[in-house]
Order: sequence, then structure tokens, then C-alpha cells
Amino acid sequence: MKDALGFPQKVYAIVQARMGAERLPGKMMMDLAGKPVIAHVIDRLKMCKTLTGIVVATPDEELARYAYSRGVMGYHDPGDPNNVLLRYIKVAGWCNAQIVVRITGDEPLIDPSIVDEIVLEYVKSRVDIATNVFRRSFPKGMDVEVLHYNTLKRIYHLTGDPLYLEHVTLFCYENPALFRIKNVSHNGRDCSFMNCSIDDKEDLDTANLVMPMLMSGYGYLDVVRSYKEVWQGRASTRSS
Repeated sequence: MKDALGFPQKVYAIVQARMGAERLPGKMMMDLAGKPVIAHVIDRLKMCKTLTGIVVATPDEELARYAYSRGVMGYHDPGDPNNVLLRYIKVAGWCNAQIVVRITGDEPLIDPSIVDEIVLEYVKSRVDIATNVFRRSFPKGMDVEVLHYNTLKRIYHLTGDPLYLEHVTLFCYENPALFRIKNVSHNGRDCSFMNCSIDDKEDLDTANLVMPMLMSGYGYLDVVRSYKEVWQGRASTRSS
């Protein structure tokens, strides 16, 4: 494929997902507006224009099989479930990805246009990492990180700390002198205080209230507005 800048590449979104989340075990397959949480992530990424493909990378065979049933690839890694960095390296090599878009499976409302924007910014800026989380202005749950396969391998060679193996890009952010990092912010007000991801049962309940409020093709500003309406409704109920 070629992106809008005419630069040939293989760009794969690799979605890290597992069934053993501590705060909400099994959340990837829990119902959100009529389909599993992970299905929303996959379907939103399918709307991206810059991706060559999508892979769900998981220590759980069930999730890998489900990914194929949704028309994308699944990679079952039976190794250490906490060594997520190595899993990304394995998957990128397996699918021959040159550029990796790191997405987490708890982001069912991820905006495809943000993904595309950061992929194009990565190519244009020629950095090691393009992201919107190094100085967060988007809500949590809209997180995107774009980096080269070789950058993943470089991180792995630079550190063996279990903390950095689990949190794939944290080493880069804590050692910014070693990496060229491009942060993408939106032009509106700071929404970093908002959480649109699914971390616990309350987050899932809130998302189930928000989803029916969203029209087909919604963007993150629609998500922000809908979350605020839900929160305002709860505040009104508590004060009455």
C-alpha cells in the first residue's frame, strides 16, 4: 500500500488484548452495546485508511480465534503474558510489519481518524515514535502509538526491566534523549481528564450508556460530548 504521502509501507495495527485483566477479568468478551468489547476495537480499526492489516496479539487462544471470526488476524502467544514487548516483536515479525500501530484492546471507542493522523505524522516527521500520549490532550481510550519494528527491537535490547517489558513504550518516554518522539495534540481544549477506555465495571456500564447516543461514523468529539451528557445526568440524579 501507499499512504497519502506516497511512501510505500506495511502498516499493521497490533492490538494487545487478554482475558486475564486484573480489575475486570474477561472484559474483552463482555457485552458492549450488543457485541464484545474487542469487536468494537476491531471494527473501528477497519475504518482506518492507512492500515495494511490488523492483528489481535494475545496470550489467550480464545481471543486469537475470535479475531479471525471478525475478519482480522489473531496471534496466540503462549509465552509470558507480561512480556508484551516481546509479543509485539513476535507479531510484527510474523506479519512482516514495517510500521506498528500500538492499540490496546480496552479502547472500543478509538477514533479511526486519529489513528490515520498519527500514522501520517509518523511518516512525515521521520521520528522513532509518533503518539498522542507523551503529553496527553486526548481522552484516555483514544491512545495511539506508531513506531517502527526496529524501534521495538531496539527497546528490547536496551532494557530487560519487567516494567518496561510489560509497558511497551514506557522506556522511550522515560528516556526521551534516546528517541525522537513526536507528540500529536488536538486543537481543542484539554480532555486528558476523561476516561473512555474500559478498565473496570463502572467504565463498561458508562460505555453502555454512551454507545446508543453515538451515530454511525462518530468521532472522538462526539464521544466526548456523549460522556459529558452521561456524567451530567448522573450528577443531576445525585443532587435531586
